[in-house]
Amino acid sequence: MNKCNDCQTMERHMHGSNPRPSLRTVGEAEAVLVGSGEESKCVEHHECGACGTKWTHSHDKSYAVEGWAVGW
Repeated sequence: MNKCNDCQTMERHMHGSNPRPSLRTVGEAEAVLVGSGEESKCVEHHECGACGTKWTHSHDKSYAVEGWAVGW
């Protein structure tokens, strides 16, 4: 499957990068424990309506760990 232009130009692992209009949220956001289990980050799944590329967006409370990654 080929990525559409929006997915090809999306900034991965970038703090504050915005999703493209063609991305739709799939399912509910999940809280995932990280490190020693005392901290958590929010993980959201998205799928591009134009090309079907699956994206994961994650961030913590401080938004210090944030970013987009291809795949679930």
